[in-house]
Amino acid sequence: MNSLKTSRLILRKFALSDAEDAYSNYCSDPRVTEFLSWDIHKNILETKRIISSWIDSYKEDTFFQWAIEFKENHQIIGSIGVGSIEDNIPEIGYSLGYFYWGKGIMSEALHAVEEYLFSLGYKAIRISTNKDNIRSNKLIIKNGYTFEKEAPALVKGHNPLDNVYIKRNS
Repeated sequence: MNSLKTSRLILRKFALSDAEDAYSNYCSDPRVTEFLSWDIHKNILETKRIISSWIDSYKEDTFFQWAIEFKENHQIIGSIGVGSIEDNIPEIGYSLGYFYWGKGIMSEALHAVEEYLFSLGYKAIRISTNKDNIRSNKLIIKNGYTFEKEAPALVKGHNPLDNVYIKRNS
């Protein structure tokens, strides 16, 4: 898994030293995790445990999980990765600190990851998001994904269906 760079971001492998930024910038914020499949982290030890498992998984060729580092302050402000690959189509998931919403940062990260996955030969990318997550649905459509179907949600205690979108390599 390569590091990816954009004008404002560095997408790179997580290090255990990223736990404090990840915990304080997004993992402990219920606004960020409201529509995600995981709950807020109760403490930094939980964040460290998850990052440690990701570090162990980097040896697998099909494990993709990037820390989103904001160049301006060198803080980890989110993550983006591939949750699963079904029918040779990777499914991207992401989270971003609340104070970075609405600035085009996730579009920038998403574009870099799409380019990387397409360069590996994948012909399509999928993203699922809770139907009630208006911001994420808008982001996905704005970035060229088309609605594919509704599917059972993995998210705790929310709408029972996700919107599933797909983008094909043109």
